[in-house]
Amino acid sequence: MSISIQRKQDGELIFQQFYYKKVIIPGLKIVICGVFSVVLQENFLMKRVSSHTQKLSFYYFNVSLV
Repeated sequence: MSISIQRKQDGELIFQQFYYKKVIIPGLKIVICGVFSVVLQENFLMKRVSSHTQKLSFYYFNVSLV
């Protein structure tokens, strides 16, 4: 399983990629599907307002469950 996250804030693009193993986190698939309504190999956009900076951040999720 791999999760790619692109974060754009203040016109700056920061790319982070996280890898998880089903053996370590077997319930992560259910959590992701429940929280983000994830469809396999699709891109998602989530807007979050930071409580500290009150600035809008854009999160692009590319989730691959293998």
